[in-house]
Amino acid sequence: MKDIKSITNEKISQLLVDKGRCEGEILQFRTMLENAEIFQSLSEKEQSLNEEKEQITYLITHLIKQQNKERQSIDEIIEKFGLSLLQQDLERQEEFFKADEFNIDYRNNIAFITDRNERYSSSSNFYLKTSARYAIFLASLRIAKMRFPRFIFCDNMEDKGIEPARAHNFQRILVDIVEKNAPPSNFQLIYTTSHILNELNTPEYCVGEFYTETNKSLKNV
Repeated sequence: MKDIKSITNEKISQLLVDKGRCEGEILQFRTMLENAEIFQSLSEKEQSLNEEKEQITYLITHLIKQQNKERQSIDEIIEKFGLSLLQQDLERQEEFFKADEFNIDYRNNIAFITDRNERYSSSSNFYLKTSARYAIFLASLRIAKMRFPRFIFCDNMEDKGIEPARAHNFQRILVDIVEKNAPPSNFQLIYTTSHILNELNTPEYCVGEFYTETNKSLKNV
């Protein structure tokens, strides 16, 4: 008889069991609600990041297209100057004065007309590479957006056996192009030569002394 519970106690015990179960369910639901709130927050963040990604992707795509367009325009102007320098060269290399395209492989530091494997004489190869450098320089005077300093230093154009007449002709072409395409204060061009063109041998173009075997650049040595 002592082990027998009254109906009231049984109901109380059952209520305690039900209470514990309800508290457990409440705790479970509370955890689920917290997870749902975290999930909702992360979903909103994901959506925001996706929208930001789309905007950045669109901006990058637009900038790449604009950059490619500008690069194509710059390449065309570089090609124009390069062709001008080649086509006005003395008729020492037939491919030069008949050229209708001019290409530069910047990665491999190669200038060529149509075939990158085409080989010319040492003087013509030197003339071609020098023309490429000046074509880039001259384009930079024309295009403000080019990331290239408007400065060039060409040391000894008479290298690789270029004859004086050819070097003189290049000087004449270069001065003519530069004076037509750039204001005097917008660039600096230093050009060293042992065979200065007579018409350019003036204080307007020349700086310093003209060095010879009897007037050497290193004095008192």
